[in-house]
Parts: sequence; structure tokens; C-alpha cells
Amino acid sequence: MYRDLWTFLWSRKLATILLVFLILLATIGATVPQQSVYSAAEFVRWQQDNPLFARLAINFKLTRLLESSLFIGCSLMLCLSLLLCSARRAILLVKGREEKITLDELVIAPQNRADIEAPLRADQVLEIISFQLRKKRFSCSFSDSQSLQAVRGRWGALGSLLFHFSFLVLLVGAITSTWARLEGTFILTEGQSFRGLPGEYALSRRAPLLVQDSLPFQFNFEQLRRVDEPEINYHNRVSLQEESGERLDALIRPFHALTYRGYTFYQSDHGFSPALVFTNKQGRVLLNAFVAMQTKRQGDDVHYEDYFKVPGVQMHTQLNLFPDADFENGVLVNRSEYPDNPIIAVKVMVGDNIFYDGSVRLDETIDAGNFTIEFKEVRYWSGFRVVKDNGLPLIYSSFVIGILGYFLRLFFIREMINVKVGSRAEGCLVTISGSTEMNEALFSEKFADIVSTLRQGVAKA
Repeated sequence: MYRDLWTFLWSRKLATILLVFLILLATIGATVPQQSVYSAAEFVRWQQDNPLFARLAINFKLTRLLESSLFIGCSLMLCLSLLLCSARRAILLVKGREEKITLDELVIAPQNRADIEAPLRADQVLEIISFQLRKKRFSCSFSDSQSLQAVRGRWGALGSLLFHFSFLVLLVGAITSTWARLEGTFILTEGQSFRGLPGEYALSRRAPLLVQDSLPFQFNFEQLRRVDEPEINYHNRVSLQEESGERLDALIRPFHALTYRGYTFYQSDHGFSPALVFTNKQGRVLLNAFVAMQTKRQGDDVHYEDYFKVPGVQMHTQLNLFPDADFENGVLVNRSEYPDNPIIAVKVMVGDNIFYDGSVRLDETIDAGNFTIEFKEVRYWSGFRVVKDNGLPLIYSSFVIGILGYFLRLFFIREMINVKVGSRAEGCLVTISGSTEMNEALFSEKFADIVSTLRQGVAKA
């Protein structure tokens, strides 16, 4: 009973059924947005756009399919099946049982056969033939005093094992990538730091099995630098600081990410971040922070603007930053993207009514009615994307293992020679048979050459 169970677990039939079922579940999971993959805001937006489909998907728990016990159980069962099958192949390879089975079958149904008459004793003939076969890189073994088995290309069996094992590593890597992947975006103004706490992300997607809540180091954004040659782009100078105080300076630029301790940081966007202070008439500070203004590009024009509610008052503020401002016919315009003369156009609104409409220069304070606005300084902000994919090294390793196994399987084809010696009145009759795993037509030519070499060796003796 137990033997039948183990045979079923490593069988090709079970692996095929599980693989097809997992592909079906993964297809459904790719079609229906998963709550573990998308942010709460994106998921709510999808619900609003597809109310009926979203209701059905939630009722049937299709939005948490990748976290379900069904998907996890099938994945683990497929891993177990591949592991047992790989272990079985490895044991057979180490013990040589797989070769023995093939050689036994070879005696029953050889693909190539030849006879050699030799006026020698059986032991002399076998010694001569084994010597000639070893010169052709065959590994020889004597079953008894009248038979010889020779095999070459054993590395091909190892290649088959490695290629099979690579699928197990690939599956484990894919599962790990699905269940333990971190991806998020965050925005920092020059001089600010990031530790990966939940409230610091602008957008984050956490896998269900990711237990770590923060980075094991501190990410500091030092400076955004504009480079004009060979083309205009922006470089982010950052530093990574360990708990021990050790510090690493690095640079993040377009198409040049930073990878550190399994975390990869990408540059996403940038803009201006003015430092603003909102104070009410009683002298209470309502807001004292850098405001990372949205960067909107329309062709060659770039606009820096933001819209937010002022804390403590029932008013909304609309800001438009002109980094290098000038007035043309009484209208603010921007001359360049360099912050040489920054001015912020301010609109304070109560509902749809404009309560205040004016502008504030750098190091200036204006009275906006119920509160004052001070423009203290302007810095750059930069958006970053961080990814930690624990399964990615396993996926890359599976590709390397699979390619190595494929080449071993391709270039080391197992070829087998079986020699039987029968006694006669004068000398003996040698029967030689051969077989190969593939390329039978090519092996027939090789077999003819081997037989010719053996004939010459026996004739010389």
C-alpha cells in the first residue's frame, strides 16, 4: 500500500494533473485582481468600475485565490511530487540501477548486433575488448566470465536529473515570489530618510507571507543633481546607513538601479518640494512641512502644482510653483526649470469660492485671510520604487541549472555495448550488441566503427 502511494506521488500523471490545475488557478488569479497584490485604493477603484463582477469574485473568494488553501496545497503537493521524483532519479543514478535496467533490456532487443570469431579463450577476448572499449571512453564491467557491459555518456543521466530538478527550483522560486514579495513606492525630499514603515509608502504591495515590517537599514536621500550631457537627466545621490552606523554612499540614475541586501531601488520621478508654514491668527502653526508638488508634463511644458486641505480650517489650497518665475503682462510664467527665482501662486478656496488669490516669493510671508503662508525654502523631491523579491534568486538559479542539465543531456548521450562470448571447438564466438538513448542513425555509424576496432584488436592478438 505504501509503495503504491509513493509510486503515485512521484508519478508523471500526478505532476501533470497538478500542473494543469495550477495553471488554471493562476489564470483565474491573473484575471481577477488579487487583494494581496494590489493596493487598497486600486482594489476599491476596480470594485467601483466592475461592481457586479467584483461582488461575484469576492463572494467566491476569487480575489484571495493566491492565498487560498487550495492554491497553496496544490503548489506544495507539486513541489513534493517533483522532490520525490528528483530524489528517486538521484538514488537510481548513484546506485547505477537505471543503467543496469537499460542493459538488461538491451540484451533482449538490441538495435545493433555483430559477431566476431576469435581463435582465443573467452577471458583473453574479453580482456582485449575491454581494453579497446576503455580507449574509447567506455566504462566496462564484467557480469561473469563470458559477458561484458560497457557504458559511456553517464553525464547525460545527470543532465536529465538537473533539468528535472530545475523545474522544482523554478516552482519554489515562483511560489516564494508570489507569497513573499515586497513592492512599494515612496517620495522623499532632499535630506529626508526612509525606513520602510507602512505609513511611509505612497503605494505598497505586500505579499501575504512577508513578515518584516521595515527595512533593516535606513535609506537617506541626500541630493538630486541635474546632468545636462550627453542628455538631460537627473541623478539621485543617496546613502544607506546600518544600525551599527556603517554608511554606504550610492547613486541612482535612469536605467541604473541600486541593489543592497536584497532590496532594489529604482528612480521613478522628481519635482520641487517647497517648505511652507501655515499659521493661523492665534499664532498656532497649522502646517510646517515640505510639500512635494506634483510634476505634470504637457509636451515641452512642465507644471508643478498641488491641491490639499489646510489642517485645522475648512479651506483648500491650490499651489502652482514657478521655479524661475517672471511676469509677462501681469501673468506668471516660467523661464526655466532651475530654481533661480521661485514664486508660488496661491489660491485659497472655501468650497467653489476663491477666498484668496495671490503669490508668495521665497523667504516671504503673505496674509491669506484666516492664516499666513511663509515660503521658507525649496528643495527637490524624488520618487523611488523599492522591490524585494525573495524568489528571484531561485528563479535565476533554476534557469542556470536547467541550461546546464540541457547541455549535459544534449552532449553526453548514453551509449551501451553488451558483449557475450560463446565457446566453440576452435576458439570462441563473440556477439556484440549496442544501443543508445537517441540519435540511433548516428549511433549505427559509431557502432560499426567500434566493431571494426574490436575486430582489428582481436585479429592482432
